Amino acid sequence: MRTPNTNCIICNKPLYRRPNELKKVLFVCCKECRSEAYKKYPSKSMLVNLALGREKGTNHLQGIPKSEESKRKRSVTHKIYWEEHPDKLKERGLKTRGENHYQWKGGISSLNQSIRVMVENRKWMDSVKERDKKCTKCNNIEDLESHHLIRIKKIIEKYSIKNRADARNCKELWDINNGITLCSECHCKEHNKIYNKIGVGRKHILKIKKIRNAKGANNPNWKGGLIEKECPACMKIFLVKQCEVNKRKYCSKKCIQYDNRRIAI
Repeated sequence: MRTPNTNCIICNKPLYRRPNELKKVLFVCCKECRSEAYKKYPSKSMLVNLALGREKGTNHLQGIPKSEESKRKRSVTHKIYWEEHPDKLKERGLKTRGENHYQWKGGISSLNQSIRVMVENRKWMDSVKERDKKCTKCNNIEDLESHHLIRIKKIIEKYSIKNRADARNCKELWDINNGITLCSECHCKEHNKIYNKIGVGRKHILKIKKIRNAKGANNPNWKGGLIEKECPACMKIFLVKQCEVNKRKYCSKKCIQYDNRRIAI
């Protein structure tokens, strides 16, 4: 243990920090008091980001690049929190719906379009695709989409749905049996639309994630792997790359030196 040369700014706990670090930081604190210290003694950059966030009415960390690992951890913690507090989730939803939403423009979107962007509709689409896992007409496994057997327009007229709240309570609208999986080409044919390939007049480009194991023979750059070779000095078998088969003769430098002495003698 090194001799403490400073104290925690909150609890006055003795700590050790390198002299060059003490010149750079505004304060020194222990792990337990870190959050409280940041609140009491914020840096200039923190104050600037907070002011910017209040002006925008959004999160003060917006625009700051974040790693994929931090995004994944944040999404997992958020999911666990909202599962444990369903009442708070409903309250939060009511604050950001309809006229309370900051992007509300007077209800210019049609009810059909508004239903299609709901979270429930996304879950319905995902569950239909997970059930079928391929196009029900041509057995294609790429560029899959969910198709309504009974259209949303007819369900709206049947149950007299007037807003998103009525749509959320309608069970037939979210029935998985009312949907089938089709590829984009078959989906266009079903609605009598002209199908265009990706990059040829398509409004959106679908990024298909191909999950594959890149190790060994499954790698497209695979060239056979390492080759076994026998060392002429120690008679041991060692592994060599294919590009070094003709170049490398010995397994180590010791064997090269030993063989050179033996030949010289």
